Amino acid sequence: MKQIFISYSHKDEIWKDRLLSHLRVLEVEGHYSLWDDRQIGIGSQWFKEIKTAIDNADIAILLVTADFLTSQILFEKKKFLVFRLKNVSKVFIYYPLLSNLAPGKK
Repeated sequence: MKQIFISYSHKDEIWKDRLLSHLRVLEVEGHYSLWDDRQIGIGSQWFKEIKTAIDNADIAILLVTADFLTSQILFEKKKFLVFRLKNVSKVFIYYPLLSNLAPGKK
């Protein structure tokens, strides 16, 4: 099964959850498995788990917001992540900040 890697800032978790609700149909139908860092177990080596998930990904989706661009891990590890993502067959960039309404707001 192909894997979709999702990268986001934890401050944007509501956007990640909205995206996952749309992608779940691909998982339910057995086309893809979805991966985000909330699947990392307590006490696990989180960065190693992220590297493995990127290496196993067929598709990467980046939820790009101001919080994502200023996140500590991206700031410290951006060269590594860009190098790793070059091996992913498709990378999609999702800009939730372009939406005029925040989730849950009217």
